[in-house]
Amino acid sequence: MCVEGSGRRSVWDLVLVKNISAGGLLFPYDSEIPSGSILDLKINFSLNRPPLLCTGQVLRCLSKCHPPAYEIAVRFLTLKQAEADLIEEQAEKFYAV
Repeated sequence: MCVEGSGRRSVWDLVLVKNISAGGLLFPYDSEIPSGSILDLKINFSLNRPPLLCTGQVLRCLSKCHPPAYEIAVRFLTLKQAEADLIEEQAEKFYAV
């Protein structure tokens, strides 16, 4: 994901997604990201497929007691139907294991 910092250049950061669907995703993170923040997302499902590029908006940022310190919930803003179908297909495969 790429977080737009106020007055800073954008930096890509690697995160491990905890939950994903065509509606959005949830991931642990070590810093607070305010609700409403817009994120550029690059989602990799496998090495033999190009990453899915999209934009998301932070819905909530829940503080946790133990590291990682926050859980970030994001809703997708710019998914095409084919991309939403791909996410659902990949999520079904992952959760079936």
